[in-house]
Amino acid sequence: MLQLNFIRENTDATLAGLQKRNFPNAEAVMQDVLQLDQQRRDTQRDLDDTLAQAKMLANQIGQLMKTGQREAAEAAKAETATLKTRSRELEETLRSTEEQLQAVLVQLPNLPHASVPAGRSAEDNVVEREVGEKPTLPEGAQ
Repeated sequence: MLQLNFIRENTDATLAGLQKRNFPNAEAVMQDVLQLDQQRRDTQRDLDDTLAQAKMLANQIGQLMKTGQREAAEAAKAETATLKTRSRELEETLRSTEEQLQAVLVQLPNLPHASVPAGRSAEDNVVEREVGEKPTLPEGAQ
């Protein structure tokens, strides 16, 4: 299976390899992969920011309770609850996006080596060398 980093960094080469393999709708599939990858990375960034903010608030709540500022601590707790709800939503979105991305990635074939000629069937292959004798099979054998 092709790796996302390779696809992201070598988009043109990946597209050329898919077209060499006569992969149907190569351009549309590549756009889907890149779009889902960007969506996944954006969602992951939002989730990380939300979790960091929740952690910071949790630390502030502890400090506020130590100093006796209960009203401010309660307000921070309410905001923490909102952040937890938001993080659950983001986790679900992230999970869904990753599943969609994997579903598209498993459809992509491996890329052929640069020396492989383009072709539609085995007849288009180039014979590099032959070694030994070819056996003759009896009639009707496969």
